[in-house]
Amino acid sequence: MTRIDPAQPALKTTPPLSIVAACVAGNALEFYDFISYAFFAVAIGNTFFPATTPLNSLLLSLGVFGVGFLARPLGGALIGAYADRAGRKPAMLLTIALITFGTLGLALTPSFERIGLAAPILVVACRLVQGLALGGEVGPASAFLVEIAPAGRRGFFTSWQGASQGRGGADGGPRRSGADGGARPGGHAVLGLAFGVSGGAADRAARDVPAAGDARNPAQHADCR
Repeated sequence: MTRIDPAQPALKTTPPLSIVAACVAGNALEFYDFISYAFFAVAIGNTFFPATTPLNSLLLSLGVFGVGFLARPLGGALIGAYADRAGRKPAMLLTIALITFGTLGLALTPSFERIGLAAPILVVACRLVQGLALGGEVGPASAFLVEIAPAGRRGFFTSWQGASQGRGGADGGPRRSGADGGARPGGHAVLGLAFGVSGGAADRAARDVPAAGDARNPAQHADCR
């Protein structure tokens, strides 16, 4: 899994701002997509989990929200191991692709009235993909920020990981859910999808800049890519 060797020296120069921005933006956007589900739980319950009472629909919807958290440890283990083999930035691009796929799936899934039991099954599958992505993003992104930080600023650079998570959760929150309890989760998910594509493009641009542990820069952090 993702390893950070504290004995390794930090970089002597400050990395380009575009690299840090791409990493932080990608993390914020993934949390935005993941957390926004909770603020549309009522509408998702009515659309995909019809039950005898509105309360039962809401409880089913919130239960599926929890499914994403069950998948996070698995995502952390699998994508963390991939990050050690292929590099941090490829792993972060993979997580953005996964969260985008899961969000698009939620936005495009027809209602229970149209396709029956397949609708809640698809929603659960999308939440599993989102959970895998979010669980796998935190480790490689944190390790990457540590590895590119200049001497004496590792704590500061890594703190942006937590800050981006809070920002992503706030942006996916009640400011956009509306007074109707989130009657239009599809539009919200499509907005998150657009942000995810933008974050992926920024991360891809950052791949061309040699950083700590980059295969093209083996003299620095040869064991941490």
